Amino acid sequence: GYGCGTSANDGSLRNNNSYDVTCASQGWAGGPFTWSTGGYGLLVDSDGGKITTGDTTLSYSGISKKNAEYFVIVGKPTEIMKGLSEVSGSAPMYPKWAMGFTNTQWGWPGSGTVEDQVKDVIETYRSKNIPIDNFCFDFDWKYWGVPEMDNGEFTWNGDNFPSAASGNLKKWQDDNGIHFTGIIKPRIFTGKENGKDTAEYAAMKAGGFINSRGERGSDYCASKDYVPIDNSTQAGRDFWWDCTSRAFEKGLYGYWNDEIDHCNGFGNYDNLYLQKAQYEGQRKYTKDQTRVWSINRSFYLGAQKYAYGVWTGDIASGYETMKGQAGKLIAAVNLGQNKWGMDTGGFTQDPVDDENYARWIEFSAFTPIFRTHGECCAKSDSVPRYGGAKVGKDRKTRYPWVYGTTAEAAAKDVMQLRYRLVPYIYKYEHDAYEGGTGIVKTLMMQYPNDPNVSQEMYSWMFGDYMLVSPVLDEGQTSKDIYLPAGKWTDYSGW
Repeated sequence: GYGCGTSANDGSLRNNNSYDVTCASQGWAGGPFTWSTGGYGLLVDSDGGKITTGDTTLSYSGISKKNAEYFVIVGKPTEIMKGLSEVSGSAPMYPKWAMGFTNTQWGWPGSGTVEDQVKDVIETYRSKNIPIDNFCFDFDWKYWGVPEMDNGEFTWNGDNFPSAASGNLKKWQDDNGIHFTGIIKPRIFTGKENGKDTAEYAAMKAGGFINSRGERGSDYCASKDYVPIDNSTQAGRDFWWDCTSRAFEKGLYGYWNDEIDHCNGFGNYDNLYLQKAQYEGQRKYTKDQTRVWSINRSFYLGAQKYAYGVWTGDIASGYETMKGQAGKLIAAVNLGQNKWGMDTGGFTQDPVDDENYARWIEFSAFTPIFRTHGECCAKSDSVPRYGGAKVGKDRKTRYPWVYGTTAEAAAKDVMQLRYRLVPYIYKYEHDAYEGGTGIVKTLMMQYPNDPNVSQEMYSWMFGDYMLVSPVLDEGQTSKDIYLPAGKWTDYSGW
């Protein structure tokens, strides 16, 4: 587990070190678990605590309960991860379309409705033969910050998506082989500004579903009063799914669960409970016929059993940030979280140049969740949006054709390669469900007896048969790559 602010780029080994066990914030993975290439792993049934390692000692303090169970799992690293999965929960498979590419975006600066614009974007991807399976929306998809509209936080915005209410938006997705997913916030507007409780807030108060830990106040985007949700009870989870189901039945195919971070006051299990509400609710709603997709901004061990993906939060752009994401990937995989992705290209800033964008796409294509994200603001003199938030300066979208012909060609090439590998990736999605390790394995997992890979953060196995080592430094034209013992073939020219 990593605490807030810990650097994963320090490497995987934690000799003579103490660290807090927490889900932390902005994409850090955590859990009451550690393992050794010496052939064992230790799992403790605890909500938090501290792990301390020494040259010949391992201790766990701050256990959250009396008579807590602990498990010593013996074997090779992959056998340890299988045992971890069997005890803490097996990760259900994502839908096959999730093996492909996701474009996420906040803001639509063009003319016409958001629905018209995103359809044009999808058609452009198709016309350029650049594959895409999922478009994920930020606040734009719903009536965010409209407390006079009951269930506005979970209702397709009819101004932005005129055909949603009729079901035609869902039909268009099905006809065109694309999936729309959207952001979910762990909070409900109270209606305080209007002097009358919203229906959802009244239900939360009556049911006791208000979270005493999470942040509350005035929403930064809508400038309206809100309270955080508590999904720790079955009644709270049923309430949350009842709200969410109305969006799902109109074509929301997955959930981007944002801002449920330990450093924001939430506990280790709050995000797990919210995703449990969505996972169990959707599976029951579809009679176990439709697999669940989600990404979440924190991870605590056990959440993986609810089709729980993680992404690394609201990151900046630039080469240093891009390189730092590799360490977060390795950290998550070492803790048994196989569904991992990031805001490829950076969210809070645009890519610093076209090369940065292209290299980041090439890196991301060899991670479990292949996804871009950016904020695309309209011009500053446009009308306010989202209940009052002002629109900032112009920002770039994350479409490959925005970054010049060279970057577009590089992105297209690796995106097409990703899709040729989908059967291979899908096989390891099943392996994660059956055996606890997925498409990405750390080199330390694959080669536990090779001391040269014990701290390797910038190369990893993509399945059992491909070693990936992306270019992460600016202007880099060559790279030395350590290859463990074995017969290797260079496939970099694919």
